[in-house]
Amino acid sequence: MAKSIDVAPSSITRWEDPAGAIPRRRDLRALLEYYGVSEDDAARYLELRERARESGWWQRYGIKGEYGAYIGLESDARRIQRYDALHIPGLFQT
Repeated sequence: MAKSIDVAPSSITRWEDPAGAIPRRRDLRALLEYYGVSEDDAARYLELRERARESGWWQRYGIKGEYGAYIGLESDARRIQRYDALHIPGLFQT
């Protein structure tokens, strides 16, 4: 695949690593074309690429590690779902 999109195999390895590099726009476009992704989906992936390069508000304050990851996940959450096997909410206790 690396040869098909004219990049080094090590580039593919770095992109697949969660802590690795974000591919350049032209490389991502070539990869999406290689996999036959539709134009609408490709546009969404390219937008996600741009958003991935932005820093979160907490990173300006030097918050890193697990707590920084938690804040990032919490800031992107759209809903909160909870499961408690042993706890009965107060409303149901009556």
